[in-house]
Amino acid sequence: MQQHFGCCKQKKEFSLRYVYVCKKQNKSGTTSVVIIDKSSGKIRYMKTIGVSSGEKVIAELCRQGKEWISLQLGDRDTFMECTLREE
Repeated sequence: MQQHFGCCKQKKEFSLRYVYVCKKQNKSGTTSVVIIDKSSGKIRYMKTIGVSSGEKVIAELCRQGKEWISLQLGDRDTFMECTLREE
C-alpha cells in the first residue's frame, strides 16, 4: 500500500482513473475516511465512508472503503477475499 498526500490508499486503475481510500484529518481531531477519484489531474471526493477518532474504527472504515471501491469498479481483490475466508 502506497502513501500519498498523507493518505492510506489502494490504487485502482480504470482507463487512467485512480480511485483510492484516503484518511483526512478534521479540525475537530477526528479522521474522515473518504473515497477519492483522481482523473485527468483533478481530485474529486466520491463518498465519505465514515468519521472516527479510534484507530481500530478507522482501520475498519478503510477496509470498508476498499471493499466499496472493488464493488463499484467491478474488480475482485483476491487477497481481500482470501483474508476474509481465513477470518
